[in-house]
Amino acid sequence: DFEIEFVEKTGQDMASTISNVRTNQKTARLLKQSQQQSEELASKEEQMRQTIEEMNASQEEAASQYQQVSSLVDAVHQIAMVAEFDPNGHIIDINENYLRLLGVNRKQMIGRKQGSFEKDLNKAENDNMWRKLRQGTTITKIQKIETGFKTVTLSETYVPIKDISGKVVKVFNLATDI
Repeated sequence: DFEIEFVEKTGQDMASTISNVRTNQKTARLLKQSQQQSEELASKEEQMRQTIEEMNASQEEAASQYQQVSSLVDAVHQIAMVAEFDPNGHIIDINENYLRLLGVNRKQMIGRKQGSFEKDLNKAENDNMWRKLRQGTTITKIQKIETGFKTVTLSETYVPIKDISGKVVKVFNLATDI
């Protein structure tokens, strides 16, 4: 009985030891896996931090460029006559210099077709010009317009503005009185 009890006790101890070894091995493997995952997360966190820093720098640069472009546009609006047209030639915006020259207000001009003030408008040439503008061609021309009791001669440049896909979404017109 004593020997049987000894063998059973020894067997239990060995089973317990084997179980502890397996548990320790599994724990060590899980700890190693956890450390690797922790290192990967730390690496990804560092990459994200760098990406955020780069994005912030890009955003600051974009804001600076936007401010410069905005200042340039403001300067152009101060010294020239500027109008924006939809791709079919209807006015969608016009600056104060143009309105003063024409002796009208903004409400009277928005939606009006380009050329409606032009003296001696050649409809076929005008239609051809707008076809070329819709295709993306920049056009410069001399135009005579009637303003009240006088005729004004303008040098005008029409620049198609395209969206990201290359489609003309509007036409920018910059004019000077010559």
